[in-house]
Amino acid sequence: MTLRIISSSDIGTITSSLPPSSLLPLMGQTFHAFSHAQTTTPPRLSITSSNHTTLFMPSRIDSLSTTSVKVVSVPLDGGDKRGLPASTILLDESSGGVRAVMNARNLTAIRTAAGSALSTRIVDLEDPRRVVAFGAGAQIRAHLVILLDLYPTLKEGGEVWIYNRSLGRRVDALVEEMRGRWPKTMFEAREIPQGWRESTKGEREEERELTDDDLVVLGADIIITATCSTMPLIPDYLASLLPPQQNSNHPVPKHTHIILIGSYKPTMHEIPSSLLTSPATSLLLVDSRNDVMKEAGEFIDARILPEELVEIGELVDGEGNILQGSRALEALRTRKEGGDEKEKDGGGRIVTVFKSVGIGAQDVAIAKIVYDRAVEMGLGVVVEDYDS
Repeated sequence: MTLRIISSSDIGTITSSLPPSSLLPLMGQTFHAFSHAQTTTPPRLSITSSNHTTLFMPSRIDSLSTTSVKVVSVPLDGGDKRGLPASTILLDESSGGVRAVMNARNLTAIRTAAGSALSTRIVDLEDPRRVVAFGAGAQIRAHLVILLDLYPTLKEGGEVWIYNRSLGRRVDALVEEMRGRWPKTMFEAREIPQGWRESTKGEREEERELTDDDLVVLGADIIITATCSTMPLIPDYLASLLPPQQNSNHPVPKHTHIILIGSYKPTMHEIPSSLLTSPATSLLLVDSRNDVMKEAGEFIDARILPEELVEIGELVDGEGNILQGSRALEALRTRKEGGDEKEKDGGGRIVTVFKSVGIGAQDVAIAKIVYDRAVEMGLGVVVEDYDS
């Protein structure tokens, strides 16, 4: 039996050859399988040493006949800026032996971004022109790449605003790369304003003058958060305006889609919980209802009920196609057409939210497509007599 070892360099070559058109249906199939009990994902195991905590995450997708184990090490000192050291072991379906070992440092970000991009399609976000991103790591990079590939309105005169706690080499490198790939898009990086961190809860619109940064966020079609923040990145006063009354001096999009990636503990909050219960918020989309209820601080504090959450896998079929006739999407469509009282209460604006905590089945799916492409492209080091 042969073993294929796929390096980080090979992973980069393979993933750059995968168009979004292939990744979105793949994630749709994966979410569908998860929501319809066609996956097996045992609780992850962890081992802590003096330098790091290593996580072992096995998972299987029955419909893909594929099983994998992802191994991720989380350094206790914060690690380097390339992301967490990670590898995925892909098992042979017939023998149960190891078929491939691949570098997974960037695969987690890519599969997460593909799931997020699918959410923008599901909520039928039309012609987005401005993205506001919080964070500047691998997750934000992967999200920007796939969204700019998907939407012509972003890569042809669109805007991308990157907010980070501090500016420096990593942020500069990200902006430089993005400008090089999409010269017709405006990219700008800014520090998260100190005023947002110090804002007073309950301040009303008339009690403060909106800043340029406030208006950047209010004008966003897509907001992405990928941080470990324990305090909301968007201040409460701004969240209360996210859906503002239409203002001719500061036009805002009718629909804003918020993608939450970072929070994975009850103590973490990337947006104010009040935004989740706002009259403007029309759909709370999640990858895993149970995990979001246990892990996402914003949802826990907002006391969101399980039945208020819609799993993305409930809105796609087994091929990853969007189920247009689903009750949740019909309700969203009615609001967009102005036939819903809640839409009027929301000031004429619609907010949709996708919260991703990440599911192990996504790792299985991305590992399989990467392996298949590696074989097709002749990439990786093949050990012929690994298990002879």
